[in-house]
Order: sequence, then structure tokens, then C-alpha cells
Amino acid sequence: MALDDPSVREHEPLLPTTKGSADSNGISSNGGGGADYGALGPTSSTPTALGGHPRRPRVLVVVVAVVLILLVLLLTILTMVIRQHAEKVFEQGIQLSFEQTSIEKISSTTLTLHVIGTVTLLAPAYELGQRLGRLFGGGIQLDPAQLQVSNLGVIDLPGFMLSPTNVTSLDFVTQFVVGDDQAMVAFCKDAMELDKVGWQVSGSLVATVGWLPLKNRVSLNKWIDIDGMAGLKHTEMKNMVFPGTHPLGGIALQGLVGIYNPSKTLSMTLGDVDFGIYLSTANDDDDAPEEMIAVVRAQETQLLSQRMNYFTVTGRTLPLLDSDKTAKRHLMEHFLTQYLHGNTSMVRVRGNAFGPDDEIRPHQLPDWLQKSLASITLTMPFPGTNQPQLIQSLTMDHLQIDFSDQQPLVSGDTMAYLHLPNELQVDVAVAEIEPDVYLFLDPASDTPFARLQCTHPTPSATVPLDDPLSLKVSAHINKAPLQILEPALFDQFLLTIYRGDNTTLFLQGTTAALVKSDFGTLKVHDLAFQGQIKTTGMYNSMQGMKHPSPKVTSLMIFQGYTDALQVQPRLEITNPSDIDMNLGAITFAMLYKDIEIGNVTIAKLNLAHESNNAFDSKSFIFATPRGTCGGSSAMLDFIGDYISGLETELVIAGRPKGGSKYLAGLMPYMVFTVQVPRFIQPPLLQAIQMNLLSSTALVWLRNPFEDLGMRIKSINASALYEERLVSTMDFVALDDNDLALPPVVCPDGLDTNCTGVVVVTPKMPVAMKKFGLDVISKALGGKLILSIDSIVNVMIDNFRLTGLHYKRDNITAIIKKSF
Repeated sequence: MALDDPSVREHEPLLPTTKGSADSNGISSNGGGGADYGALGPTSSTPTALGGHPRRPRVLVVVVAVVLILLVLLLTILTMVIRQHAEKVFEQGIQLSFEQTSIEKISSTTLTLHVIGTVTLLAPAYELGQRLGRLFGGGIQLDPAQLQVSNLGVIDLPGFMLSPTNVTSLDFVTQFVVGDDQAMVAFCKDAMELDKVGWQVSGSLVATVGWLPLKNRVSLNKWIDIDGMAGLKHTEMKNMVFPGTHPLGGIALQGLVGIYNPSKTLSMTLGDVDFGIYLSTANDDDDAPEEMIAVVRAQETQLLSQRMNYFTVTGRTLPLLDSDKTAKRHLMEHFLTQYLHGNTSMVRVRGNAFGPDDEIRPHQLPDWLQKSLASITLTMPFPGTNQPQLIQSLTMDHLQIDFSDQQPLVSGDTMAYLHLPNELQVDVAVAEIEPDVYLFLDPASDTPFARLQCTHPTPSATVPLDDPLSLKVSAHINKAPLQILEPALFDQFLLTIYRGDNTTLFLQGTTAALVKSDFGTLKVHDLAFQGQIKTTGMYNSMQGMKHPSPKVTSLMIFQGYTDALQVQPRLEITNPSDIDMNLGAITFAMLYKDIEIGNVTIAKLNLAHESNNAFDSKSFIFATPRGTCGGSSAMLDFIGDYISGLETELVIAGRPKGGSKYLAGLMPYMVFTVQVPRFIQPPLLQAIQMNLLSSTALVWLRNPFEDLGMRIKSINASALYEERLVSTMDFVALDDNDLALPPVVCPDGLDTNCTGVVVVTPKMPVAMKKFGLDVISKALGGKLILSIDSIVNVMIDNFRLTGLHYKRDNITAIIKKSF
């Protein structure tokens, strides 16, 4: 058989036989040459092949290498696919939120932030993370990263391991590096004013998954919502006090300020912050004019989230200068008025570039934060004092009531006692007051009878008392208008003064006051008070001008008119009360024997307190008294009695329309009796000469009046001796040839050394009575002292007295025998 026959090679053993182990027939032997089939020869670690070369181990190595390469390629491709997929899923499925962001330390370039927040994986990202964790073992670790926050700056995010759940909590303190001051100013302003703000956080997060050595970089660009502070609208001011003068000017100010931060997210620790306090004409109008009145420093200021934050403020007011414009003065006056009334004033507060003590302790805030706070305006309630009753009491003495004008005017000395609030421990002087007073008869009454309102400020003086918070302020009110509100009650008031004893009026009202202090010189309005006016009552215990009654100290007949005789009585009226009453022009009725015969007018009945007051009046006795029966007779009786030297009494009676309309209720009660002084001038009838043989008489007459001419028209006289009729005499002027009596002449207008002219009448026929003839005969050549009772028709100037009854005693009659 040929060697290359395939049939032969087909049956060749796959493994070669060992040398010496088989015979030429291919039968293997064992030991002693026995056959063993199918037995395998000894193995070797060195492979062999046809022709003597190893073949099988080489193939195995190749196979293994190929497998390993394929695995590496597969793993690489898988990793790349997973990484790309994971980055895409995580970029879309990761959420970053800050639940609390506390700014704890601030410098010009950095902020220390305490952040509490969460990293949340949405469903795809969370499921992928779970699979990767199971595939590669372990969790997902994020390396520290630096993130850009909007255009504000950068923040350092620490490394952390994602939670097995889809939410990972964060709580870390880190640094925020300020990159743009202007952007920080805008953000802080928005954060305090708006309900919502946010940060655009961007950067790369590096993640490691389990034991996988490759780093996965996830791009982050997320908007993080942050609760804003919504304008910080809930604010408080408490325990605001002014403890004294500040060394840098103005008044020291201190108190407690509260600001509620509604944000759930954002807190700030600002440290010491300087604020300005402003007054505005309209707090709800941002563009309304405003003026700064104080500067304060808030110490250790914090705005912690969702709580009322209290901090102490100290500072000083900015005093009002004389050169300050009117608008600022009005704002300050309104503020101080509200404060003293115990009312709250709304003030504006915002960051200020300087503090109250900058010369001693300058502020340390970064410029960007200072600008932020200066751009934010808070509205705060500035509380008023706890003691709104500044004026403790008010009295008015030396009351003067003047009815001489169209409206009653009141003057008097006021004394007010002030007690400053404990919160206001400053030196105060009241330079002017301007009271508006309501007067009551009864303290329990709700109805004032009058209102006393000053029309102009009244200068006042301030005296400090032993209590450093107490002051005494005095002022003289000069002619303040008195408005009558209830005429009936006002009449009662006047009657009480006129007829009563001690009288008390009760006062309620308000006053404006010009106050000088370290605030400046400011007018405070509507300071409320209560007080009293105590009087002894005009004509105390005298029942109204009766004990003593007014009296007439002199009476002069001044001039005669056709219808009236002008007389000038001089009256003296006593006012024992402590009230001055100027009743103005008053016209009284003049009564004689209860019949009105004329009037008495006093141009200015000014009754000074506790003194006797003398008045020259202008009075008229009417020829025909008005509205009376028998008036002419009473008029003639009074003039006749008066010039006859007899005692006469007149009644001076007020009439409702005799003076100011405000005195109409009082006038009817002003009735008093006056004793008219006796007529002491030389009498009209000087002497008589009786001629026995001719039964005639001559009468010597003298005009008793100065500057008044008299003309006798007729005389019908009776002469009495020891009250018995002696004779009667008649004289009638013929043809209007009256018997003229020239007036008394007083040199240089003086009442002394006056010279009168005695005129002798023509012979008058005398009718003798038997008794008279006997008496006269016995006195022939001598004198008799007679009483003359006559009826005279006389003209005094142009005033005709017809039937004037003239009586005179102790007239010397010369008795002669001649014709």
C-alpha cells in the first residue's frame, strides 16, 4: 500500500506512538510488551505536531486573547454608551434646591453661606443610578465643585454621596465669592422687596459610580427658586425713648425694632447697620417728598427666616435749623404732635451712608451692601408716648371780659403745669401758646356755653420745677374772642358772676405750643387739657350792685335842647370781685319816683376788679318822657327838687337793649338806686325886697349854671314864715321879653373863682295875707327869713320847663316901707 494513500492516512492515529512502545503492526505493548488499546500514552506539557512541532497550545492562546480583546472593547463601548447616556439623563433628571440659605458673615468680597437643601433625582435618573449601582457596585459620589451663581459670583459646593433614595439632603457651610458688586446690589434689593427671587446655578459636577474608575462629568445649569422677603412689610418699633441730648447734636434716640422676615428660604446676618429715619407727606407714595429726621444704628441686625427679628437701635435726631425749609418743619411738627398725643406715626427707614456716631464709630458694611440697604425703603410705625396727657392742669386768673367790641373778648393770666413723658427726657421751653378753650358751668356737662379761641400766638414763660420732667408755663391771654355757643347758659354764667358768690368755670380744650428743644423750634398742635377758672363773683355777697350800691358823686346840668336836658352825673361803682368786666357802652334808664324820666349812658363801663370805678356819663332828661304817664310831672319834680337843694334819689335800671346783645340777659338785673348829691351851687333865688306901701317885691336871681343861659318867663311864688303863708307874688314876662340870667363865668375853665351875675326882677305885685301883713309890719325896716315855694316857667338853654316847682328855705327878705 502506498504511503500517500488517503485511505492509509485516514486510519493513522491522531496521537503519535512512543518510541519502543509498539510493533510494526501498530499494537502497543505494556511493560513486557503486552497490548493496551485505546490507552493513552504519557502526557507532556510540551505540545507536539506533525513533523515534530507543537500545534494546539498556540491556538488556545489566540482564542483567549481574542476573547479578552473583545471583552475590553465591549466594556469600553458599554462604558462610553453608559457615560453618555448617564450624563444626558442626569443633566435632565437632577434637581437642586436650597430650602434655607443663611448669609452669616459678610465682607466686601465674600459671604459665608449656610445652605440647607436637597438634590433630587427624577425617575429616569434615579432608576439609572440604581442600575449603575448594582452593575458597578456602590453608590454615586459627587466631587467638590465650584458653581457660578447667576452673574453674582461663585459658590463652593462640597463633595457628597447621593442617597440610596431619590432625595439627598444637603447641609453645609461654604463661601460665596462676590464677582459683581452691582449685581449683588440688585439681587439684595430684589431679595428684600420681592416675593420670589432665584439663582441661576451653572457648572460641572464630577461623579464617580461605584468601582468604575472613570469620572463622569455632568453639566449643571439650574434655576434655584428662593423665597424673597416680600418687602419686609411687618415691622415694629417698641420702647422708643429720647434719653437726652446727643453729644453730636440733636436728641439721643434708642429703642427696639422688629422686622418680620416671611421668607422660608433666605436669612441674613448683617451686623451693625446704619439707617436713616424719614418723614414723608404720603407714605403710600414712593415719590412723595420726604425729609430725614434721625439716623440710627441697628446693632447685630439679623433677618432670620419666618420670624420676627428684634434688634436694638441707638442714634440721634437731626435738629431742625432755622434755615430749614417749611416742608420739613411741617413734617417735624406733625410728627412731634402725634408723638406727644400717644399716636403712632408711620416713618420710612432705609440704609444710610453715615451713622449717628460716625465720628466715633464709623460703619463697617461693604459698599455693595450699603448701597443695597440704601435702595430699600421700609415703612415702620413709630409709637407715641405712653403718657399722652402732657398738660396736667390749667388755671386762668385775673379774668377780664370785654363787651365793648362786636364780640366778647377775654383776657387773663393762664398757668399750666406740664409733665413730660418718661420717654422724653429733654430740656423743653414753651415760647408761645395758642389755646382753644371750651367753657362749662358743670364739669359733668357735655354742652359748653362758650368757646375761647386765641387768634394769634401768645408769648409764654417756662419755669422748670423740682421734678426734672415737670414745667410751669405762664402766659397772658390778651383779648381772645369769646364765641357764645349756648346763650341761655351764658346768661346764667353772667348772672352767677353778677349775683353769686364763688364761681367755678370748668375748662376743656386744646392748645398749640411753640416748643424749643434739641428737636429745634417746633409748633406742637392740639395738646389737650382740662382746667378751671375760680372767681369770687362780682359783688360777692352784695346781691348785685346793692351793698354798697353805685353812687352819684356829682351831677351837672350840661346843656338844654328843645326836647331834652343834658345832664352829666358822675357815677362810682365798686367791683369787689377778681374779674374785670368791661361792659362797653351801656345806656340805663333813669327813673324818679318809679317813672322813667331819661337815660344814663356810660361810654365805657369798665369795672376793674377789687376797686372803685368812676365814670362820667352822658345823660338826658326828656321833655316828654317816653312811654310813661305822668312823666313830665316826674321830670319837673326831679329838676325842681334837685335845684332846690333837696335830697333826691334816682333809680338806674338796665334795659335788654341798653348794651351789647350779649348782655341782654344780664341788663334787666342791673338795677340800683343812687343818691344824687345836693345842689350846692349858689341858689337861683338870692334875696327878696318887699315894699310895704306899694305891695310889690323885687327878687334877686342868679343863674347857678356854668355855660348855660336861663330865661325866666314867669314866677308864681308864695312866701312862708314859720310855715305860714305871708304873701304871694306873680311875675310874667311881657312880649317874650324874658328875664335873662347870664351864665356863671369861670376863668380859664376852672371851677374855682367863678363869678355869677345877679339879676333883679321888675317889681312884682304882692298879695299880702293878714298874717303876712302883721309879720311884715313888725319887720318894717328890717329883715325876715322866709321860705319860698314857687312855680317857675323857665328856659334852660332851649329846654322849656313849664311849671317847675322851686322851693328854697332861709331866704332873706328885706322889708321896706317905700313904694
